[in-house]
Amino acid sequence: MLAVFSLFAPIAAAAPTETGTTPTVQETGKTGKFRPGQEESRPLDTGTNYRELALKIAAEYGVSGSEMVRVIDCENRDWNPKVQSGLKYKPGNRWVFPAGEREHSYGLVMIHLPDHPGITYEQATNAEWSLRWMAHEFKKGRQGQWTCY
Repeated sequence: MLAVFSLFAPIAAAAPTETGTTPTVQETGKTGKFRPGQEESRPLDTGTNYRELALKIAAEYGVSGSEMVRVIDCENRDWNPKVQSGLKYKPGNRWVFPAGEREHSYGLVMIHLPDHPGITYEQATNAEWSLRWMAHEFKKGRQGQWTCY
């Protein structure tokens, strides 16, 4: 099934196709939003070695794999692509969430969804999609959005 994109449609998560090709990053000229390629998608194999995948994707994007691994080791010690952050919002946080509520950061790379309204929960918890998004953000020099950077 091919995903079709518009500026108003949610971003569809893409994973490797049956032919083994991987999605690419495309940016729209106006919004600069991260857009994965429009390849067929299938779920990642549950036996995926996420560290190896992170290093492979970092190399594809020309960013530091060791930095990506270090940040993920700190942000998501168990490398669980489906986990929610255990951190809690502090009183007076800029998102106006109640103090003590769990932070709305999800997935392998802990994407904070309130800061990225164009990213869905499904994308944040898709290991390959989120690693590609992280590599894209590193390439753009936006590593500072991770607490552990």
